[in-house]
Amino acid sequence: GFHAYFSMCKPRSGSMGYSGVVTYTRISPIASEEGVTGVLARDASRELIGGANSEAAFAGWTKTEKQEVDSEGRCVITDHRAFVLFNLYCPAITVDPDQDKEKFDQRVAFKKKFLHAVALRVLALRRDGRKVLMLGDLNVAATPLDVAWNCVDSTSPSRKWLFKLYKEAKMVDTFRYFHPHRRQYTCWSQVTGARVNNYGSRIDVIAGSGDLVGTMCEDAGIRDKVQGSDHCPIYLDFDGQMFPNEEVRGRKRRRKIAECHYTARFVGQKRIHTFFGPARTQTMIASASFSDPILPKTSCTSAAST
Repeated sequence: GFHAYFSMCKPRSGSMGYSGVVTYTRISPIASEEGVTGVLARDASRELIGGANSEAAFAGWTKTEKQEVDSEGRCVITDHRAFVLFNLYCPAITVDPDQDKEKFDQRVAFKKKFLHAVALRVLALRRDGRKVLMLGDLNVAATPLDVAWNCVDSTSPSRKWLFKLYKEAKMVDTFRYFHPHRRQYTCWSQVTGARVNNYGSRIDVIAGSGDLVGTMCEDAGIRDKVQGSDHCPIYLDFDGQMFPNEEVRGRKRRRKIAECHYTARFVGQKRIHTFFGPARTQTMIASASFSDPILPKTSCTSAAST
């Protein structure tokens, strides 16, 4: 079985947004948080993952600014002892500025603020001596090798943000680390049917601290034959020593913090359209726990709603 940690878009102007992320793990983390800034932490008495450095990262930010950044269900952070995992769904700019310049400017400003918040939190953890994994739909292709059209805008703010974060946090793109020259994609336009001709881009990424990837990981890859979405799964394989057996059996676990606190919204739901139907009264399920098998190899897979 799996433990599940959700973050969902908050209602806005009477309607529910579509974005959200969830981290599933067989091995229960020692701590978890919804959002990037820590403002959504349910227990104010517990310090944030990363402690004082994480608290200081957002000094000068107002509560309203933090809440806005974490209002769209775009990040879940979990602490797995050996590393801290960021599960991200970074914003995409889908508004045409010629049709709605005001909304376009708002989305650009939001994306800039969100990416800045991610960088602040990742760097805070690195200063705290923690290893970091950052995965998900980053909505930016890093190099020409990552797009079928073999050309990217080097002046893109998102691309500059990504490379700056890699440098300052000493992180690497795990797919490129293991496959420096492979051309493979994770996302294709459904409007044009681009997947048929493999005319896609690699915008789903697992990035990790160099000292983690170089010593504890065996391979990274893309499951581009898996259908069912305009994106496909990506993975990172750890070596067998990542999680000692006693952790797998649960002997050293601390109390779960945010596990499954959105579970009630998913009970009995089988198809995506049911998430957008009329609200129903349901009994909240506070938490769930499962027996954890001992795994010789553990894979970390991105899951984000798009």
